[in-house]
Amino acid sequence: MTFHRVFENRDPEYLAAHSSATRKHSSAQAFINQIDSDLGDVQSVGPVGATFQTKFVPYRLEVHGTAKARVIFRAAPAWVSVQISGSESDWKIEHISWNY
Repeated sequence: MTFHRVFENRDPEYLAAHSSATRKHSSAQAFINQIDSDLGDVQSVGPVGATFQTKFVPYRLEVHGTAKARVIFRAAPAWVSVQISGSESDWKIEHISWNY
């Protein structure tokens, strides 16, 4: 869902609502603008691979994980990674990156 909402729909409200409270280098809108200028439109998305670690903490399950996909953008193909963490019902995006 995050790949679709952030990289295809370019939805800054979704990104802001689902990001963790840790310090960010830019606002959600500035990040979306950077995707627009650096990568351009999404042409195709490969399968998403994900690894997750779960840990039971009294009365809840904590999740930490990374999802990665090969995405073909107008500018170039890139590997996109999304790191998440939080409780099972309230996970947040910790970090999004891409490598050419």
